[in-house]
Amino acid sequence: MKVTKLTKGYAYAFQDLGYYVWQHSDTQVTAEDIDNVLSLFKHDLFRNAYTKIISELSPTDRQFC
Repeated sequence: MKVTKLTKGYAYAFQDLGYYVWQHSDTQVTAEDIDNVLSLFKHDLFRNAYTKIISELSPTDRQFC
């Protein structure tokens, strides 16, 4: 399924994307439904996960990344 490939096994990402797809689809999920929520999903992922992870890195680790 497309959601599984997009999230690459990252549980939080799978849950977050699944939430948006569920909220923005009708009776059956389509590839278009998934495409339509990707920007919302990515915004959440960066705000709730990546920004937090980066903020907790040391300056040296940030430079390495």
